Amino acid sequence: MKLKMLYAAMFATAMPALMLSPLASADISVEGSSVGNNLTVSSGNTATNIRVTGTTAQSIQIDAGATADNDNASSNYAIVLDGNLDSLTNNGTITATPVGDPDMQGAIDMDGDFLLDSFINSGSVIGDPTADGLDAISIEGTVSTFTNTDTGQLIGGDDGVRIDGGTYTGHVGTLSNAGLIKGKDDDGIQIDDATVNNLNNSGLIVSEVDNGIEIDASSILSLNNSGAITAEDDGLNLDNAASIDTLNNSGQITALNGDGIDLIDGSILSTITNNNIIIGGDVGIEISDSSIALLTNSGIITGQGDDAINLDSSTIHTLNNLGTIDGEVDTGLDIIDSTITTLNNSGTITGITDGIYLDNSTISSLTNSDSITASGSGDGIDLTNGTTITSLNNTGTISGTDNGLELSDTGTLIGLLNNTQTISGGDSGLDIRADAAINSLDNSGTIIGLDDDGLRIDASTITLLDNSGTIEGAGASGFDTSGIYASDSTITTLINSSMNSIRGTDHGIYLDTGTINDLTNTGLIYGGDSPSTTSDDTDSGITVTGAGSLISSLTNSGIISGYDGDADSDASNDGSGIIIDSGGVITTLDNSGTIIGDDYAIYVSSGTLTTLNNSGILNGDIDLDSSTTNLNIIGDNARIIGSTIGTDTTVNINGNFSTEGSFDILTMNIDANGDLSLNHDIAGNLTNNGALQISPNSINTINIDGSLTQNSGATMFVDYDQNLSPGNEGTNSDLLVITGSADISGTVRFISKDMIDAASTNPIRIIDTSGGATFIGTIDGIKGNFEELSAAGHAGSLGFAGFATDPNPVAVNASDSIALNNSALFLSGSCGFSSNNEAEGRSAGTYRHSHSDCLTPSRNLLSYTDGNPAWGRIILSQGSQQSEPGISGYDFNTIGLIAGRSRILDEHWSEGFSIGLINSKAEKHSWGTDQADSIYVGWQRDYLEEDRFYNFSLAIGYNQFDLERRVSIDGVPVTSSARPHAWTLAAKATIGEEWQTEKDTYARPSASLSWSRMQKSAYQETGAGDFSLKLDEETLDELRADVAVEVSMDQRADENSEQIDSTLALSLGISARLKKDDRRYNASFIGFGDDFTIQGDDENRILMRYGIGWTRHYSPTSNFFIGLDGAMNNDYHEHQLNVGFRHVW
Repeated sequence: MKLKMLYAAMFATAMPALMLSPLASADISVEGSSVGNNLTVSSGNTATNIRVTGTTAQSIQIDAGATADNDNASSNYAIVLDGNLDSLTNNGTITATPVGDPDMQGAIDMDGDFLLDSFINSGSVIGDPTADGLDAISIEGTVSTFTNTDTGQLIGGDDGVRIDGGTYTGHVGTLSNAGLIKGKDDDGIQIDDATVNNLNNSGLIVSEVDNGIEIDASSILSLNNSGAITAEDDGLNLDNAASIDTLNNSGQITALNGDGIDLIDGSILSTITNNNIIIGGDVGIEISDSSIALLTNSGIITGQGDDAINLDSSTIHTLNNLGTIDGEVDTGLDIIDSTITTLNNSGTITGITDGIYLDNSTISSLTNSDSITASGSGDGIDLTNGTTITSLNNTGTISGTDNGLELSDTGTLIGLLNNTQTISGGDSGLDIRADAAINSLDNSGTIIGLDDDGLRIDASTITLLDNSGTIEGAGASGFDTSGIYASDSTITTLINSSMNSIRGTDHGIYLDTGTINDLTNTGLIYGGDSPSTTSDDTDSGITVTGAGSLISSLTNSGIISGYDGDADSDASNDGSGIIIDSGGVITTLDNSGTIIGDDYAIYVSSGTLTTLNNSGILNGDIDLDSSTTNLNIIGDNARIIGSTIGTDTTVNINGNFSTEGSFDILTMNIDANGDLSLNHDIAGNLTNNGALQISPNSINTINIDGSLTQNSGATMFVDYDQNLSPGNEGTNSDLLVITGSADISGTVRFISKDMIDAASTNPIRIIDTSGGATFIGTIDGIKGNFEELSAAGHAGSLGFAGFATDPNPVAVNASDSIALNNSALFLSGSCGFSSNNEAEGRSAGTYRHSHSDCLTPSRNLLSYTDGNPAWGRIILSQGSQQSEPGISGYDFNTIGLIAGRSRILDEHWSEGFSIGLINSKAEKHSWGTDQADSIYVGWQRDYLEEDRFYNFSLAIGYNQFDLERRVSIDGVPVTSSARPHAWTLAAKATIGEEWQTEKDTYARPSASLSWSRMQKSAYQETGAGDFSLKLDEETLDELRADVAVEVSMDQRADENSEQIDSTLALSLGISARLKKDDRRYNASFIGFGDDFTIQGDDENRILMRYGIGWTRHYSPTSNFFIGLDGAMNNDYHEHQLNVGFRHVW
């Protein structure tokens, strides 16, 4: 009794300090005594065994201390909530005193399904700090707001905070920590079968033994960490189907020996965003039989004992990495039996063994725009055991100390691999092995193996490989490498369009018992050592080796090159463009590009190249062994720079082809469209159905170890020079030496090499054969006695004797062109009416441009605008015309005098008459001179309406020619001459307009159509000795259409002058020249009978025409002019310089 009275007195004494509410409705008790609905433990006081019951308690505020003995409502907690409480605020210390059982002490216990609306701790809440006591705070009910401020400490002997649903609610609305939450023997925060809406940590959450935060069969809607979560085991642990909707980490999550974040047993993390650091002493993030919907990392995720991220039988829908994922001991991203739908890396994923490792897993889309690397002994990305990546898009770097990217095992597949940057390996850049596959590989970047091959395929498949970048085996340590090495594998389609190349130190592409169905190269495939290398290895652009090794179709329009760089190597095929050996097969090779080797362009040894189609360049020898059935040489750009061997090969020539090496083959056929320039010997039969030119660039002796057959419709060209004589065959005329027979049909045409016709009265051999020679064809280019068998001692030879000539480029040409050109010159010099040189006459200015090609710009002086003026003009012209096929070019000088009279018929019409004398002399490019004296009469009529003008002109001319050229008779040069004449008729119609763009500047577009005809008389060309050539009459027509624009600029003596001082004019246009027929003459050598044809190849041409000129006006009626006119296209050019003077009376 005395003790109770004493305790009552002491408690009553403390009542003012505790600030108790009235006792009428008392849900808060201290030491079992009710103290009301509000309790404040002020400074200097301590409350023991605080308990809340009922539903009316409002607040508890601890400013000093609260503690417990071992009997607070059968609980060893300082504060026990067995009822609802509006708020609990601690600014002091709430602790459990170790009384009785020291292992069972706690601080705050929410024991049951009750409600605490607000908890704020700015002080210390400690659950038995000296032993393995209970939690600092244990929550079984509901806390709406839980706040631990930056001065607050929640330290539990077991958990710092434990939220345990069990049979109760176990719910916290918002848990905010800015201070310290610490679990000494268990977790910093443990959430067991409970829920938390929002967990915000800006302070420190610590576990000395277990996990920083453990979530077991519980859920958190939002976890935001901007502070630190540190644990001995896992930083954050989700177990037993736990879930977090959103995790945002801008602080640090650290596990000393466990995982930074550990998801196991069906747990779900919907969205995780890491902007700072997640560190695992073992794994950074471990996901086992669990899932993450979205993981975004812009910070650091590190596994210091294992992987940075490990997935085992788990799923990540989207992983976006903008920061660093670093497996410091093992793998950056380790994926086993798992699925990632989308992986986007714009940061760094790195590991010691592999950057990313996938085992029996799936990634639908992997995009790398930064770095995925293995820094130790592994691969940048390693796929194995049936793994599938549907789409891998690399715009960054994938690199490994072993391989950049490795695929292995049956079922392992990449659907689409698109590389625009770098895939690099210390061994191979890309290694595919053990029945793995890539459906489509599109490389526009670099795939490089530093020591080994760029792309290595072993017993695997690539359906489509499209390379527009670089695939390289660099051989940095001196190893022999290939750009692509394929062994026992299949590439369905390989396309290389990159000049950056597929290349290796040994081979560009090495196919060993594998298959490429279709290989198309428009870029560079290169294999070989540098020039300083002395290796004896066989280097090649492409090697196909081993039985069963096959390229069905190889199409090359780029470069395939093999270079050994060792001239002393003992391997005969050291450097080859393509090697086929040991049973390898290429069915069809189509080359329109370049195949080059410093030894062989193509080398076949115990292999097969069935068909070789070449329209490009084969640079190096060709050894086809006994494999190739057909070598087809197609088009006009094909070259073989080297010798060709093929014991069973038929060479078919369809195009213009010139030999640059010998041929040892079965047979060579010149197709009907083929043209062979035979500069080297042939071992094999030769059949000509097209054109055979014997050493066209020089006179030579060519050996054919076989037979020669020329069929009807074919032509053989034989060259000779002016020193043609018996006994000098092979020196002054081409000679074929044939071991078999020679059967010649069709045409044999003889060509003068020095453009001087030659004749011999003694037989000249052209074919020397031991197998018999027959001739049933025709002769072109010579005229004389043609003998099947020539002089004694040359039995079996075929030769010719008598007069020989090739007059096509030398006998006719210049005189014909001069006649047509002088007609055009006369029309130009007879330009129609125009104004005078005074400004007031400008209204009729368009008259002076009634021809689109009047001598630029001489048209600027004409007569007055009334009366019937007369005029005269002197013309000097000098120019050049380029040679055309069968027509010699020439340089010419012309002088002409043209006079005329004009009259105005009415306000629109005017007409004029003119007469001209022109003398021209042409020095032909083929040892001859043509001179013409011509007289012309002309008429022209003009129509003017405002600024539009029309013109029609007509000219008739008579031309007398003096022709000379050089010929050689039995080696003696003589001069031949002739004096034909010709009539010409020319007509031209023009339409145009004049636009004044600004003062004294004019633009004049015009279009014209002209027709010219020359009818040349029959004539006879004679020279010394027996030389006499008769040519029949010939008619030549030409139609020409012109469209042009001229711009002229007038200059005055001063600004107000009426007199125009000078004019500068520029013109540019297009001209189409159409010939009715090639020029051709029926000719015969007098005394030798049969007629023959002289023919020139008059080509239709589209030309760009240009003109520039200047005129000086001395008065309104006189001027001087100088101008340059020309026409050109890509293979033809003509020009003339015109100078003249004109005066009007």
